[in-house]
Amino acid sequence: MTSFLPFVPTTEQVVILEKIKMFLTDEQDFLIVKGAAGTGKTSIMKAVADFLNQESIGFELLAPTGRAAKNIASKAGFQAETIHAHVYIPETNEDEAKVRFLRKTNKFSELRVYIIDESSMISNLVSNSQEFESDTPMLSDLIAFIKQGNKSNKIIFVGDDCQLPPVGYKAHQQSPALDLSYLQKTFQLQGNMIRLSRVMRQSEGSYILDAAYELRSFIEKEQAYTANIGRAMYNPNHVTDLYLQRYDINNPENVSIIAYSNDYIDRCNKMVREKLGLRGLLAKNDLVVLNRNYFGKDFTYIPSGEVAKVVATGSVRTVAELRFMEVELALFNKGDEAFTVSTKIMLDALENPKLVTHDKKKALFASANKNNPAYRSSKNICDDEFLSAMQVNYAHAFNCHKAQGSEWNTILLNSWMPDTDQRFLYTGITRAKNELFTNNAHTFKRA
Repeated sequence: MTSFLPFVPTTEQVVILEKIKMFLTDEQDFLIVKGAAGTGKTSIMKAVADFLNQESIGFELLAPTGRAAKNIASKAGFQAETIHAHVYIPETNEDEAKVRFLRKTNKFSELRVYIIDESSMISNLVSNSQEFESDTPMLSDLIAFIKQGNKSNKIIFVGDDCQLPPVGYKAHQQSPALDLSYLQKTFQLQGNMIRLSRVMRQSEGSYILDAAYELRSFIEKEQAYTANIGRAMYNPNHVTDLYLQRYDINNPENVSIIAYSNDYIDRCNKMVREKLGLRGLLAKNDLVVLNRNYFGKDFTYIPSGEVAKVVATGSVRTVAELRFMEVELALFNKGDEAFTVSTKIMLDALENPKLVTHDKKKALFASANKNNPAYRSSKNICDDEFLSAMQVNYAHAFNCHKAQGSEWNTILLNSWMPDTDQRFLYTGITRAKNELFTNNAHTFKRA
């Protein structure tokens, strides 16, 4: 497999590729590939994908979020999907005013290899939000789906175990998809784990990766990290000025603000919009991020976490005491070329999600049943422009969980938090490719 690498591999990488090649022909079910930022995980997975393609062995590239799927697709050169799109089908639950995710039937019986990137983000807790629900956890559904197609199907879980665990897990807990013992005991699977630890020569000299490597060693030793990270930034005004100096509306992956506090995130988003001269709740040239998966007409699917630019805004209509604006959005594919979609955005969810009460959502379903024959017949939210309306937030600042799986050229990281969470710091700084700013507040704790 080393012939598929575009560089001379390290000794460690040669050994890892040989172990992966052995895994592809042995009796084991899964292999965990762990590695820090800069150790070449993505290059290794691209080499594996190229090898599988050459050998005509079927494989799938999957990731937990749309941004993560786009990243691995761009770097590996093969199509990738979100786990949600590959494993689930949505079904309307009118009684609860939610969409229930049902696991698809895997009818593909030919042997396949599933490469799951950013596996640290995959939860094995039942997920029930205000909008969506499922009866079983994502990791359980993913494994059941894979093994339903062919019991000999193989899974390669790829990730960094020093990043934040999935939402709902405590900071010290291991991500279940990267936990060898957990996978073996919970799912009665046979597997192994390998680790990349050496930073690639191509990455040496990067102060971001140097900081990540040093911080990672403190996490693994369970020691407190007190050194400053990155270049200094100060108050929100300074942060937003730095952001706007690097902001490119046609390249949403150029710069981002990441913070622990949602209040700080909202404040930064508001200040950036004010400095850009954007008025009202939504305006032309706003940059927004989807807060939930979008299932639109003509089988349009856009995953949660996707970033879009508002190209045009239209009229506002109120249904069931909820406001909806007609918009045209430009979304960015892996080649940075935009494609457009016309849809509606729920303004109340953008202004304050608490405005979207359960009673209003039930009233929205009742309105669709009364006024929309297509939805009344199909019970598919894709057939109703209000039930399927996008829910978005402004895309200038993110919390660390939302940023996970994505990368930007420049990261402005507000590293203050009530109690130091070194995995938060590690996840935040490893979102930066070229430039990192922090407020160096991570050494302080609330009295």
